[in-house]
Amino acid sequence: MICATLHDTTIARRAPARRAFSLIELLSVLAIVALLSTMAMMRFGSTTFQSTSAEGFVRTLMLDLRQARARTISTGDNHYVLLSRSGGQVAGYTLYRDLSSGDSVVDRVVVVPPGNTVTALSDQWEFDFDGSLGGGVGTSQIVVTGAHYAWTITVYRATGCIKSSKVAL
Repeated sequence: MICATLHDTTIARRAPARRAFSLIELLSVLAIVALLSTMAMMRFGSTTFQSTSAEGFVRTLMLDLRQARARTISTGDNHYVLLSRSGGQVAGYTLYRDLSSGDSVVDRVVVVPPGNTVTALSDQWEFDFDGSLGGGVGTSQIVVTGAHYAWTITVYRATGCIKSSKVAL
């Protein structure tokens, strides 16, 4: 009978060395990102970014007007958006709740982005218990003018319905 002995022939392997990013690799990635950012600014220009901030402001204003209307209907307390002026120009607005004990701020002050103008005939946009915009019949408008576009926010007084339109300048 032949007996064969098995020898343990396992070979110890080294763990692969961990490799980190070198300084040159990090600097080259930063250079590529800077180049792409510069190309984007050259392609789109700063006026595109100003238009984007103006459009964001218009959307925020419309949402706050809708929020004032919805809160008025749900709570029974009148809510209103008050435009604040600085040097004759609209500088921003705040959402208020009209209470018998005095008005209270519902939300933060929203500032008009630089390079944009806001025009409105009325500074106070107050909604009544039924959701209508107080102060008569017809429509009332807020116009936001940006670098390339003008947005008109129209509020129908009888229903409180809020719509907007965008026109290229």
